[in-house]
Amino acid sequence: KRIAKLEKDRAELKDDFPKASAAIARYEFICTRLPGRVIVPARDGACTGCNMMVPPQVYNELQIGEKVIQCPSCKRILYYEEQAAE
Repeated sequence: KRIAKLEKDRAELKDDFPKASAAIARYEFICTRLPGRVIVPARDGACTGCNMMVPPQVYNELQIGEKVIQCPSCKRILYYEEQAAE
């Protein structure tokens, strides 16, 4: 019952954001294709979803944070996670 209500609420919210429909479609596609998390951090130049190295230019763009970037290997959505100084 609760899941049905949450799915209904989600569908209604999607209609409120037509400009985000491409991002939502991308997110849902990855959900159906890969197990686990869809949005993962990139650490030390690598995707934490598949542990593959991200090309240096892509990693630099990730650090800038101006656009949505997917891992070239697994296609998960990446975000830059700053590492605390040890």
